[in-house]
Amino acid sequence: MEFDYTPLENEGNQKYREQLSIVVEEIQEELKKSAYEYYSVGIRLYKDYLEDETSLYLFGRKKNEQVIIGNLCISIELMLKAIIAQEAFIFLYSGLPDEIAMALTYPDKVKAYNFASELTSFKKPKSIEFNEAITRFYKLYPERKKEFSGYLDNISDIRNNSVHTYLPKYYKHQLDRIVYTTIKVHDFCCEIKMYFDQILGKDNFEMKFMEEYKKSRVEEYEKKIGDAKNKTKSTGLDAQNNSIFSDEWNKIQETCPICKSKAILHGETVFLQEEELIEDLWDNSKIMILEYLKFNPASFECSVCGLLLEDIIELEFASLDVAIDRSELMEDWKKEKNIKDNDLLEE
Repeated sequence: MEFDYTPLENEGNQKYREQLSIVVEEIQEELKKSAYEYYSVGIRLYKDYLEDETSLYLFGRKKNEQVIIGNLCISIELMLKAIIAQEAFIFLYSGLPDEIAMALTYPDKVKAYNFASELTSFKKPKSIEFNEAITRFYKLYPERKKEFSGYLDNISDIRNNSVHTYLPKYYKHQLDRIVYTTIKVHDFCCEIKMYFDQILGKDNFEMKFMEEYKKSRVEEYEKKIGDAKNKTKSTGLDAQNNSIFSDEWNKIQETCPICKSKAILHGETVFLQEEELIEDLWDNSKIMILEYLKFNPASFECSVCGLLLEDIIELEFASLDVAIDRSELMEDWKKEKNIKDNDLLEE
């Protein structure tokens, strides 16, 4: 006599899938909560730092600078990981065993194995490092890389130093930049509905801080422009056409807005693809894959008048933040990156 165990087996598999789903949701929620708690503590400590000018000094520096930076940087790391966990959970980990990777990617294929317990056990898979979290965040939201890259670039090193060793004295403008970055990442979390306390109203501390920070950046920018103009006038500089190689993917030649000399925009060249539906006279349609190369500026420097614009905010003030088309170099790009041409796709 033969026995059919299929119903029982399916019932067991369904149980494992449900357990796995519960664990995934728990990890997602705990990441969000932890990130927010570090964020709240860091912001509160920063408010105390600004308000108490008398009792927070020790050995010539305010006592809680490193603690503020540590909490804020950890909150940035956890917010990025919470974003990844929400949007593409499997990207939260590195070196996943095949069985767990399969269970997370194809939960309907789970059979007779409790994958959920693997994620919560002492030997749970290792989550990605901070720098990898930044990279994967950009992969999930490539259109926001230009906005965040200048601020997230060195956060990992700052975080490690603040948590594991002595952090050299930070000037207030450096601390403010970290606070700005943290609030900016938190605002993005609110934007994608990960948190629901979006900054509203001018009585909110974070809102006021963001306004004041941007105002201070305008003042810094105007000073840089003034210094560059004064140098140009005092030395009688004429526009110089220095030989600048612009065939590197991370820099491009640009005219200085002050002295009109050849200067350099630093940034990143990115390869983009876009689908376009093409129809002929007989209503036949096909999808054409359009390809572009875009250069996203990140900073600017002129060796002649000394103008240095260090991030996207200052580039925006100078109208140098606009992406530059480099599609004429597509063949060189493909050859170097070993990218093959795409065929037309029939619909």
